[in-house]
Parts: sequence; C-alpha cells; structure tokens
Amino acid sequence: AFNEYFEVIENSGDERIHLTSTAILEATGDCAGVLAVSFPSLGKIIGGQCKVPAQVGVKEAQHRFEYAFRSMVKSMATPSNPLVLFLDDLQWADEYSLHL
Repeated sequence: AFNEYFEVIENSGDERIHLTSTAILEATGDCAGVLAVSFPSLGKIIGGQCKVPAQVGVKEAQHRFEYAFRSMVKSMATPSNPLVLFLDDLQWADEYSLHL
C-alpha cells in the first residue's frame, strides 16, 4: 500500500514531491535508505539523497527499520494531510508486523 501511495506522490507534481521527500528525509535522517530498500517507489521520490544502509546485526536492523518506518509515518500524517491506515486481515500478521 505504501508503494502505491508513493507512486501517487510521484505523479502529483514537483511541489508535492519536494514537500514529501523533505519531510521524510528530515524525520528519518540517515535511516531513509532503509525505507528506500523496502519501498522502491519511495526511493524514486527521495532519489540519491539517501545512503545505502550499512550491514548490521539482525536486532539493530530491526530497530533501525522500526525507527525509520515510524518516523516516516509521523512525517506523512499532518493536520493538513491526514493519513488513514486500513489494516485488513490483521489476524494473519506475524509478531514483528504487530509490533511495528
């Protein structure tokens, strides 16, 4: 669902792309590259402005992704641009997804 959302942003014009990429990059800092790996359409929006994540241990990678994902969602949900997440079939989610 996030890939589709970022594709909509990508097709919304330069101003919206700039606002979205700036907000996400400011919120996630050096962790933006982690998200670009998981969401290729986000990588198109933030472009070469994100670093490729360094190889780290499993736990650190998990914490880094959680931080980046939560920061990204917080940056996308604003009073002027509310964000609604519809979680379908939540009963099938794994423990990691529920924690996130």
